[in-house]
Amino acid sequence: MCSIIKVVQSKEARKIPTAVAKTGDRLRFLYLFSGPSNFSGSLRDELEKLDATCTCVDIAIDKNLNISDDLVWEPIAEDLRRGLYHGGIWSPPCGTFSVSRRRDANEKTGPLPLRSETAPGIYGLKTNTPDETAQVREHTLLALRAVEAAQILLDLPSPSGSPWPWTLETPARHAGSPSVHKLPEVMKLATDPRVEIVHRVQCHAGARTAKPTELLGTMHLPDTAEKCEHTFKAWRIPWSGQKLWQPHPPLRGTQWAIPAAE
Repeated sequence: MCSIIKVVQSKEARKIPTAVAKTGDRLRFLYLFSGPSNFSGSLRDELEKLDATCTCVDIAIDKNLNISDDLVWEPIAEDLRRGLYHGGIWSPPCGTFSVSRRRDANEKTGPLPLRSETAPGIYGLKTNTPDETAQVREHTLLALRAVEAAQILLDLPSPSGSPWPWTLETPARHAGSPSVHKLPEVMKLATDPRVEIVHRVQCHAGARTAKPTELLGTMHLPDTAEKCEHTFKAWRIPWSGQKLWQPHPPLRGTQWAIPAAE
């Protein structure tokens, strides 16, 4: 998300309102899976500086804003269809797709994978528990809500003739691991010639780590870094003493590494 905030702060972002000037509307963005949104420097905050509005939808704001509920989702989709929003950002939960779920059944620590890299296993493994199956299905549904939102904006005519700006943000893909962007429905969306996939790291935009990110969509992302170029440093995991040599502190469990000299 740091990358997107950086774009909103850029000169390019000032051009977005001109795309809707002919309609006489104030620029309105929809942010699905926004997380908490009422802090200084948030995407909503930056958009308001452009005299735009940002509608944020997430259970972290209100537990009733559950996009997996048809009664919540259908009015949102209908608002998109009738042109209430001029762009959007979707950041669906990716925990069940996480690359950190790598260990096999013979290993004693770390979370087991809940999905395989490709269909049909990307929709959930047969070895999942009932609770895991429910979580996987919910995360799949939420990713497909993002696909639906994107397709609606692709189909919606705009005054300029160009597609409305939107992006689907998710951690970068890794070989051998599942990803939101490896879902067949997302891969099909990516075949639209108006859609592009860009790779960004978020450390240059203020994130604590490189956090490689892939952004699928029609939103142009100028002047943002594709790879980390920060200086390597020595880090130490406090509880294990393990030392690492990398640009940013790694997270082990719930504890961040500290400079090795401390």
